[in-house]
Amino acid sequence: MITLKRKMRSIFIISIALLAIAMAACAVVVYVFPGYVTGTRTQLRAESTAEIVYSVLMNDNPIYEDKIVSDEKYYLKPFTKYLDIDCSLTINADKDALIECTNQVYGLLISEITTEDGSDRVWEKRYDYAKEQAKDIEGTVLTLSRGVLVSLEEYEALTNSLIEEYSIFTDYYLRIVFENQIMISKDGKSETEQLITYIDVPFTNNVMEITNDSPMNSEILIKEEISQRNDPNEDLGFLFIVLFSACIICLLVIIFRTKGVDMQDKFTSEVEKIFKEYGNRLAGLTDTLAYQSSVMISIDKIEDMVKIADEIGQTIFYYQVDETEERKIEFYVFDEGRIYYLVMFGKLKEDK
Repeated sequence: MITLKRKMRSIFIISIALLAIAMAACAVVVYVFPGYVTGTRTQLRAESTAEIVYSVLMNDNPIYEDKIVSDEKYYLKPFTKYLDIDCSLTINADKDALIECTNQVYGLLISEITTEDGSDRVWEKRYDYAKEQAKDIEGTVLTLSRGVLVSLEEYEALTNSLIEEYSIFTDYYLRIVFENQIMISKDGKSETEQLITYIDVPFTNNVMEITNDSPMNSEILIKEEISQRNDPNEDLGFLFIVLFSACIICLLVIIFRTKGVDMQDKFTSEVEKIFKEYGNRLAGLTDTLAYQSSVMISIDKIEDMVKIADEIGQTIFYYQVDETEERKIEFYVFDEGRIYYLVMFGKLKEDK
């Protein structure tokens, strides 16, 4: 059994117990309350494709045998009667949603000039081919198409008059635009997207190079805020469990393998020191002496008592009282009719 000062033993027990509670609380926090992380996730994904497919209807001419020509890069303007334009839109969502689309087809006759930095637009004039139209569905797929015929004679006549009458020489071309305003809604959330595609038909030269900016694709995402529980930190949790176990083991060892003793006061320490150093010179008495029986000579230090005892060849006797009411130790050296006397008093003990 290991002895510890009572106060120090209590401090150890309380401190280790508190540490064990803290380690247990930390382990509980790691495994039961690992925390949450906020972020976003895609609730719905929709892909849309807008496309313009065209063919050129030809006048009677000595070159083209077919009345309808398509999939060519270059066309001869004098033989071109009109363009057959087919505009289509497809929207595919990965979940059921409200899909709404407003679309229109229009033309822009554009005048541009070439500069060192590229080209600058001088003016433009709009022509409506297919007026604004709305369509919506509840589901995953929306498809629509708009078809228009575009004659080039009106635009060619206008550009020729500008050149001949007003000497306005610029680059002229007709831009045929398929414009879509898309909105997708699900569970109170909605996202919008504008999807535009076009073809350009030039009028500057008799050889036309029609350019097609389609198909045009886009993606619409509806996202939602999420709060996701973190996975417990297994390593950290195991560490807290090990520390908790170590604290419990230490606590059990201190409780069952140590004994608390009162801390020695100054009186007890001094008495123990005297017995350790001069124990072989001391002899105990069962009762104290009556001070009036002999000549009493008071001595202040134990060292002086030892010297006197050595000089006269006598033993040093002592009488000790260590009670709640009185704490003292008396030392005596007897020399015929004289008694050399030393007394040390201790602080009274408190009742427990």
